[in-house]
Amino acid sequence: MAAFGKKFLACADISNCFPSLYSHAIPWALVGFDRAKNNRNSTEWFNRIDFCVRSCNRNETSGVSIGPGTSNIVCEIILGKVDKKLRKKFTYVRFIDDYTAYCETHKEAEDFIRELSIALTQYRLQLNIKKTEIKKLPQAINEQWVGRLREIIPSDKVISPSKVSDIMDTAVRLLQDNPDGSILKYAATAISNKLDDGSAIEFSRYVIRLCFHYPVLIPVLKAPLSRLYHNQKWDFKKDFYFLLKESIHYGRSDSACWLLYYLKIFHDEVSEKLALKIIEWGDSLALTLLAEFTAHQSKVIDFAKKLNKDDLYELDNYWMLLYQLYLKRKIGNVYDDDKTFPILRKHNVSFLEI
Repeated sequence: MAAFGKKFLACADISNCFPSLYSHAIPWALVGFDRAKNNRNSTEWFNRIDFCVRSCNRNETSGVSIGPGTSNIVCEIILGKVDKKLRKKFTYVRFIDDYTAYCETHKEAEDFIRELSIALTQYRLQLNIKKTEIKKLPQAINEQWVGRLREIIPSDKVISPSKVSDIMDTAVRLLQDNPDGSILKYAATAISNKLDDGSAIEFSRYVIRLCFHYPVLIPVLKAPLSRLYHNQKWDFKKDFYFLLKESIHYGRSDSACWLLYYLKIFHDEVSEKLALKIIEWGDSLALTLLAEFTAHQSKVIDFAKKLNKDDLYELDNYWMLLYQLYLKRKIGNVYDDDKTFPILRKHNVSFLEI
């Protein structure tokens, strides 16, 4: 109902929000700029919070981890202060770092963006210019392509192989006007659980071809590929090798990890050539998964042992790899007297579920 009686929509979000959060801005938001800047005593409660946030980031003042609830709290401490100032004048909603303001005039929309930018700058945050825009109301709730795909995707029955091709062909055509890949992911996700063996084969072949151009589709393959594997119709090793090679070449960590995960759960090996390329690439997550393959575990252990123990930043870049090897008792605790790894292993914590 916030849009009722309004004529314009101002949309904006913060550029690299979590990596840009400034630890010293936490006291500024908690007790005000003057008090925080004039009282640097480390025993003050607000400075202790600043210290704890920095301690999680090797005492760096910029950036918090993406994911933990504590990072969301830090974000809300700062952005809540911005809200308190702007809500006196504007009608808007915020989802984490994404702002949508409902305005009566174009000038009001411009004012919102300008004053939001000024308020964020005080806390050393910046708007993402590429995602800042003013739209005229009314706006459709869903994109036009969503409606088109909903028309052709059956809601209550198994999709035939020919229908799979029709739906994905339509998604590819719609992609010409919306080239970010979201259309393909929407279509593939919508039909991935409506397949029998025949349509699962057609779907997998079609989507794997698209994965070369749109690696974002690789996770969608899990359900149909699992079905084919359990029914002894899995035959995609050659395609996965090709995609894995491309992922390594272009430094696509997420897609490489999904492909390694599939090769592991479907009991296929990684070739010696590709394993050596992953070692040379040095991606932490890819190496962590490669260590799950018995034939290549020793290579990964050798890589881990060559890391500089005196360089904490290098160790931090490979913490998951180092911990998973430590969990399996393949290496010792590289952080010496730090008790984090031993505590995690004591409780049998693993960051892989394969």
